[in-house]
Amino acid sequence: GLRERVGIPILVKAVTEGLYSNVCRGLFEKDARTLSLLMATQVLRLEQHAISDPEWRLLLAAGDAVPEGALPRVSWITDTNLLARIANLEKIQGMSGIVESLETDAA
Repeated sequence: GLRERVGIPILVKAVTEGLYSNVCRGLFEKDARTLSLLMATQVLRLEQHAISDPEWRLLLAAGDAVPEGALPRVSWITDTNLLARIANLEKIQGMSGIVESLETDAA
């Protein structure tokens, strides 16, 4: 009933905090930050559904290769890897128009 629905999130929070604290004791600071990122993104993905699978795959794998001629033309961004990521971001639901917006703002 209600008692179980209220108690489970509290239990999950306590276990997550305990796991993080205990694991971080044995990690270097940079590794603890990586663990924090992974745990936070998993919470956002699995519990809050705030990061979609296509967004997660783009974060991990940088997306598909983009031919040089298909890269966005944004004068203030010179890194071709970043431009390719932006081109791939355009393909994700809810992100369409980002390339046009950057190109317009750069003009």
